[in-house]
Amino acid sequence: VQLSREGMTGSKDSFGRVGLLEEGTGEPYSNAVGYLSYQSFSNSTMYIGDLDTLLTNGRLGETNKASLQAIYNNTVSTFGEEMARRVIQQLIATTPAFHTTSSVERKNGKKRLPAPTALPAEVEYKAIVVFNLFGGLDSFNVLVPKDGGDCSDLYSDYRRERGIAGMLDKNLLPINATGSGQPCTDFGVHMKLPSFKKIYDAGHGIFLANFGHLSKPVTKYDWRLETRTDLFSHFKMNQEAQKVDAFHEQAGTGVLGRLLDIMQEKKNMTVGPIAIDTVTVMLDGKPHLGRPVDILPDNRGKRLDFSPELQAAIENLNSDTRINSGIFSNYFSQTLINTMDKTDTLWEYLNTPIRDISGLRGNNFEQVLKMIGSASSRGVNREAFFVELGGFDTHSSVIPSLDDKLPTVDEAIDGFYNGLNEMNMLDKVTTIIISEFGRTISPNTNDGSDHGWGGNYFLFGGGLEGRRILGNYPEGFAESDPTNIGRGRILPTKSWDALWYGVSRWYGVDDDTDMD
Repeated sequence: VQLSREGMTGSKDSFGRVGLLEEGTGEPYSNAVGYLSYQSFSNSTMYIGDLDTLLTNGRLGETNKASLQAIYNNTVSTFGEEMARRVIQQLIATTPAFHTTSSVERKNGKKRLPAPTALPAEVEYKAIVVFNLFGGLDSFNVLVPKDGGDCSDLYSDYRRERGIAGMLDKNLLPINATGSGQPCTDFGVHMKLPSFKKIYDAGHGIFLANFGHLSKPVTKYDWRLETRTDLFSHFKMNQEAQKVDAFHEQAGTGVLGRLLDIMQEKKNMTVGPIAIDTVTVMLDGKPHLGRPVDILPDNRGKRLDFSPELQAAIENLNSDTRINSGIFSNYFSQTLINTMDKTDTLWEYLNTPIRDISGLRGNNFEQVLKMIGSASSRGVNREAFFVELGGFDTHSSVIPSLDDKLPTVDEAIDGFYNGLNEMNMLDKVTTIIISEFGRTISPNTNDGSDHGWGGNYFLFGGGLEGRRILGNYPEGFAESDPTNIGRGRILPTKSWDALWYGVSRWYGVDDDTDMD
């Protein structure tokens, strides 16, 4: 639709690479490097018939073609033939005939209504927010043993093995891990993440030490034979972290999607999967439930930008059908009408003023706060959110790269944490900061670190008992250490399953069969 309307442009909301061209003159396609065009020398009826053949293989049907003909005639009298043709292209792109191969001719003359909203269960609201740092965060520079206390020996080992890729003690913010069962208690957090220290010291946050993908417990001697995945691959390890389905028992689903499935099917709760300005398998549930993931814009709310006349035309082209109409076309039309209705509803909530969160991902977390704040009005029991930030593939200059990237993480998390506190929702929202894998302890020749395995992550909210480091931080970093599998890659001692076991229990999963 956007391609037909504006051509290939550089606008963020258009079809084409952002920054492709500067602002246009305001004339049709003035800032486009390409656009859809079909030059027909026939009359309008034949033009619509040609597009029907080209774009839908003749599936539009006589009823829809008659509707398009009337719209063409009205548009051409006011705006001219070029605009009329562009409008027809846009409208055909909204029809089930364009998107499916089913028959859509059997209409019953009724307007298609949005599906009714499910009634919420009488339970408190809970949400999970995942902040994925894509690229492989060098998280052994985020949680580091500190010099000068009982971690001094471990810090010396860390500095010896990390060299130029390691953190200096003066650049660490101290935290205490007493009672965590770690090799020592005096740790430090990267100086660019003061929000992590603030949340941890307030008793609201925990670190997860040396977590990662594991299909079974392995050692440095058998991991090559016993690990059945493409270790050290960005795509594959990102998928493993988001699916948490090592044996591919529920293909195509993500861990958050499956959690929502259980809440919906077993607990009769109203649920919502929401990604901010991205797509992710993590939110995908069982296909037979037909629950789409809502993808919100990164800032405020947006509506389908159609005139009332075109909006009515789209509704007419997707009007109700008889029971013997094509199942796929019916599903498309119902989904489109549902989406248009939901977009209008969410627009009100997403344009409600809320606390400003600074930084590159501030707008993303403002969107999440708005949705959490409106959960009661929207009648939602359980939600899951996904936000992503890339740029952590630090093969060169890892220390200055982290100094540059981590403030964006800190600003987002600090603003989001403060917002949850102000809304009195901190105990009802669990926020998890993860990455697909850690990085090598040993530096490379570019003062960077390469793809590793185990890493350290952060979790807060959800009424958890904070000021702890869970998991098993390495007792050493040398090649002889049991967790060093070579080249400074650290073997994780806890799987992603261990993280999600506790989160799932808090979320409301109380059946051991469901946990499996």
